[in-house]
Amino acid sequence: MRLFQVVWDYVRGSILTTKGDIFKQGAAATERLPVGTAEHVLRVNTAGDDLEYSDTYKMLTTQGDIAKRGGAATARLPVGLPYQVLMVNDGGDDVRYEYVVRVFGYGVDNVLSLKILEIGTWDMDSDPSKTIAHGLTLAKIRNLCAVIRIDGDASRTMLNAAGYCSADVNNIILARNDGEKFDHVDYHLLGGDNNRGWVTIWYEI
Repeated sequence: MRLFQVVWDYVRGSILTTKGDIFKQGAAATERLPVGTAEHVLRVNTAGDDLEYSDTYKMLTTQGDIAKRGGAATARLPVGLPYQVLMVNDGGDDVRYEYVVRVFGYGVDNVLSLKILEIGTWDMDSDPSKTIAHGLTLAKIRNLCAVIRIDGDASRTMLNAAGYCSADVNNIILARNDGEKFDHVDYHLLGGDNNRGWVTIWYEI
């Protein structure tokens, strides 16, 4: 037993040269893994066949962030917005946060997601229409509506009170009716962030 201890102490002293070094099995023999850099953590490498020190976790900068595999390396997925859920994307090759509701009795428990777009600047008094890119597949859009802010933001009204919204392959088209509520100086220049309102789109995923 004493002889084993002497041999072990010799081997350990020959290989482990720095405080914090550890033994690991290399490709053909036991070898030294030098102590890592401050705040690095020991993990299995991306190939799954060795150990390494890494500070990948430092990419998580905000409470609720998670680490995920990106196209070529580990990447940060920022925490989502309130009430969003983590789900697989349309391509089935990544994850994202979305607003989701499951609709029973429509198809085979189809899942709908919600997208909200800012209208941006729109002088409704002078311009009868506005287009906004939606970035969705037209065939999957199930419902859409728009809410309009009056200048000064003292009230908000659905666009369909005196206009309509529709969608084509690329855009949401907003239009107000001539001579009615929105064709007025009260909807000329909003001020502040100049966002005339929001478009809400429900689409199938």
